[in-house]
Amino acid sequence: MLNNEDLKHAYVFEDCEVSSEEERERVLAILNQIGSLTFDFEQNENGWTAQCKEYPAILAGGTTVNPSSKEKAKEIRKAIWAALDADVTEKVSLESFQFTYA
Repeated sequence: MLNNEDLKHAYVFEDCEVSSEEERERVLAILNQIGSLTFDFEQNENGWTAQCKEYPAILAGGTTVNPSSKEKAKEIRKAIWAALDADVTEKVSLESFQFTYA
């Protein structure tokens, strides 16, 4: 069982540039409708996966056996953008909707 110390939080729009304010609002509206994004994290000798509990289409992963928190957050963020067809590119830091992962 995970406790609060095991959980990490990250921003969906951290280190990115959104194509327009309208696009940012569109994505935020979808995220607010979903309510929260929490991920089940699995790790084995081949790498790791993180699947969103609330929106199963969001699936991230990597081949690093012991990924850093930064790597997990970055890959999860990219999976969120892809699942929501968000028009963003990695770049600057913006505070926004958070997701939670272990």
